[in-house]
Amino acid sequence: MPGNTSGRSTSTRRELKSFCEVNIHIEMLEGSVTLNIVNSKELSKPQRTGKELSIKCEADIVNVKLDDAKDPNNVNWYRVSPDPDEDDILLSDNDNISILRGKANYVLKFLNPTEADSGTYRCEFDQLDVDASQDVTVEFV
Repeated sequence: MPGNTSGRSTSTRRELKSFCEVNIHIEMLEGSVTLNIVNSKELSKPQRTGKELSIKCEADIVNVKLDDAKDPNNVNWYRVSPDPDEDDILLSDNDNISILRGKANYVLKFLNPTEADSGTYRCEFDQLDVDASQDVTVEFV
């Protein structure tokens, strides 16, 4: 919603007059983020244990002024808890998982998945009061 505001100030001191006028244009931008699991169709089928697998999340960021658009922490990966009373688990690199982050593309890579890795995973953006998430369920057999 664009808007304008202006102000005026005048002062007199002996015969000296000064005049100041300020115009400020304000435009409110509404930011949005859309996340998409690019390979969700492939992931809807059972996946083989022991075979490397990547979940690919793409972010479309519009009118969000990030301090650093290339910051890998703009999007995080979570393992969604099946129990609604428990918190989801924030994932990080370990012996079985590698997280690859770059501008607009975020990948959760399973290096040697087992049946225990079956579950729901979330790609989540939560910055500057704009949030979005996308879940995908993977079954390893």
